Amino acid sequence: MKLNDSISIFTIPKKAKSEDLTHFYHQDGLTCTQIAAKVGVSKQLVLRRLGKCEINNNRMNGRTPDNYRHWLNPPYGTKVVRGKLKPNTEEVKVIRLVIKFRDDNKWSWQKITTHLNDMGISNRVGKKWRPTSIRFIHKKNNKKPASP
Repeated sequence: MKLNDSISIFTIPKKAKSEDLTHFYHQDGLTCTQIAAKVGVSKQLVLRRLGKCEINNNRMNGRTPDNYRHWLNPPYGTKVVRGKLKPNTEEVKVIRLVIKFRDDNKWSWQKITTHLNDMGISNRVGKKWRPTSIRFIHKKNNKKPASP
């Protein structure tokens, strides 16, 4: 009995067809790095070929919520669960406090920082808050423009 297994192996870059690369990218949802490893070519070659096919490069950075690769430092207010961004309820509460203090109470960045530290609320790594961090969180999560 003879079994045939069909596994595409591309050893020569010319044989890595653009159609195959676009299929891996769109249908299989692989990143450029994953495609390069699967096909056996460089990531730059994959990027070049996909660029020639006029595929938008925005998704290729691994920071989409459903395909998040940067698990060490997700945006504040989120956490990575099995490669996807999910809300972090404790951090979302802090974000809401910051927005409330700044927009409703008109507090300064320093006053918000002092208040959070006095309440015993620490940042993600367990340290005290700093005004620049609070300002950045407000800027990223608030729909209204922040005043200086």
